[in-house]
Amino acid sequence: MKSARECYQKLKTQMTDRGFVFGDAVKTEKCTVLYPSRWQDFLCGRDNAFLIGEAAGFISASSLEGISYALDSADMLSRILNERHNDPMQAYRKATRGLRLKLIGKIIKARLLTSPGVRQCVMKSKIAHIPSR
Repeated sequence: MKSARECYQKLKTQMTDRGFVFGDAVKTEKCTVLYPSRWQDFLCGRDNAFLIGEAAGFISASSLEGISYALDSADMLSRILNERHNDPMQAYRKATRGLRLKLIGKIIKARLLTSPGVRQCVMKSKIAHIPSR
């Protein structure tokens, strides 16, 4: 995190050396993103206060994308509340189990891709290789 700008510039230089063309930056931003790293980090809420999207931990650890999970979890909760379940919190936890399992897979993927040894092997394998011009 301390050298993110320097690492970005190094990557940009490497990509330029390989034929990619970059224009002038229009705007730059950065922020720290908190994302789940284990099953216990997903919190659906309690005492009839329900959490959806990023508030519940529904954010991809590999891409940091969260809007689709916010929409999906909101839809799940809406259906549960409209169906008037006896225990809506339990029904919501059950409904989001598949979403949480999918995101656990993203956590594993992120750990693999941020592991220098594994990342180097993936890069050398040319899986999903994008040829330069």
